[in-house]
This record gives sequence, C-alpha cells and structure tokens, in this order.
Amino acid sequence: MGRLKLHIPGYEKGAGSAFAYTCHRLDIATQRANALATRFNAKTDPEPYTAIVDLVTLLIRLRG
Repeated sequence: MGRLKLHIPGYEKGAGSAFAYTCHRLDIATQRANALATRFNAKTDPEPYTAIVDLVTLLIRLRG
C-alpha cells in the first residue's frame, strides 16, 4: 500500500478515484497482464495468478 501511495498521492482503498488517475495507462497494463497470462495460470506455482484483466476488459466493454 505504501508503494501505491507514492504513485497516487492521497490514495485510500475504496475511495473510487484510482481508475480516473490511472485510466490513461489501461492499454499498457492490459498488454502486460495478457503477456503474464501466457506464462502463468491458476495452477502455476508459486506465482500468484489473477484473471482480473479479463474482468476489467469486460467492464470497459460494457461501459462503452
């Protein structure tokens, strides 16, 4: 959390302002997440895995 607050001054979890602050980097973040998904999956140990990129992509599409 401390590292995040260095990049987003005043960040508080659940405040709702993080997306507005970071949305201009969504394309590169999506590319990086998809690249990691080609190397790791839910069964790959010990690396953590999340498919949050799929959820974010879906939500962006639904938002229009």
